[in-house]
Amino acid sequence: MFAWLGTNTISNKTIVYVQTNDEALVGTQRLVLRGCDSLNNLHEINYYINVSSNSAPEFDTDIQTQWNLNLNDNITYKLPAFSDPEGNDVGEVYINAMENQDFPKFVKYVNSTQTIIMNPTSRLFNGRTYYFSVVLKEKNSDFMMNTYYMTIKMSGDPIDEANEMENATKIQMTIPYLNYHSEGVFKFSHPVNMKFIENNFSKVFKVYINNTEKKREELRDIEYKWFNSNTTFNFTARFQEPYMYGLLNKRNDLLIFECLN
Repeated sequence: MFAWLGTNTISNKTIVYVQTNDEALVGTQRLVLRGCDSLNNLHEINYYINVSSNSAPEFDTDIQTQWNLNLNDNITYKLPAFSDPEGNDVGEVYINAMENQDFPKFVKYVNSTQTIIMNPTSRLFNGRTYYFSVVLKEKNSDFMMNTYYMTIKMSGDPIDEANEMENATKIQMTIPYLNYHSEGVFKFSHPVNMKFIENNFSKVFKVYINNTEKKREELRDIEYKWFNSNTTFNFTARFQEPYMYGLLNKRNDLLIFECLN
């Protein structure tokens, strides 16, 4: 079945839904609507729907999917250009975590430049293999997509995280204040070396958005205000177009500060 009736609208109109996500539907399909009027006369209307073949966007050149990294490597990889074979839609790219594994903390995707940044700065990443996926899809379709599976192999010997963290001070991080203009306060539960964080922020934190569709989005910009405190700093977040400015005005998306170490 490629078509079905929806419920009546407030204005007493019936909606017909058509879905063509099966290659077997390519060609001319006939849709017949039948109904009776108030005098019980039967009426029939025939609709003919021409379904064209369609395929997902593709990268114009092969994408690199295998990486061998060392501690403190800082790799920026720009994804190849892509196009839609039929030219009937525009493509969009996003990245996803793999099932049963968290998204690698040292990987960042910058949507505005379509680049993947990999910067493992913690010894806890050593000797492990990480996976994530790059999804290239038609903007106006939830079915036409290509998924590329990425693998990152870290050199070195694995480190027991429990032993590594046994004597570490456990620090809680909170955002006690955040207004509708995305102006907020970030607070540590214990004093930290704030000067080090200021000078190495991109190595300590990854800041991004998880939108209501659970897709990761990068910020257009984020500004920090540092002052004589070893527990707090202020920030202002800005989005990509068309939202630009304002967090809660967007779609109640989540602003996430992810600690990389």
